[in-house]
Amino acid sequence: MVLVDDNADFLKQAAAFLGELAEAELVGVARSGPEALELLEQLEADLIAVDLVMPGMSGLELTSRLRTRHPELLVAVVSLHDGEEYRRAALEAGAAALVPKAVFVAVLPHLLRVASARRARAG
Repeated sequence: MVLVDDNADFLKQAAAFLGELAEAELVGVARSGPEALELLEQLEADLIAVDLVMPGMSGLELTSRLRTRHPELLVAVVSLHDGEEYRRAALEAGAAALVPKAVFVAVLPHLLRVASARRARAG
């Protein structure tokens, strides 16, 4: 899994939670969209959690680019913003879901299972 967020506190908390999950492996962390794109050229991941609002490149733009460059990757947009318009925009960009940050740790095990199942189907 890869985490992408410009908020160092969120990255730290999410990484700590991932460290406690036996089924999760955090393979990379990026603080921006361009950094994430570069990172994904160097490693493999099944799941990426992308912050919606980041300076320079929004999470929606990053998601759209990821869908083109890495169509096998499950993308979850993570945000403090939770509303129908944000969900619709995330899905239109190619995300599997928009996950409110407040429930990210509760939803993460499900996202990991979905990513694992997709990988198994792909062979």
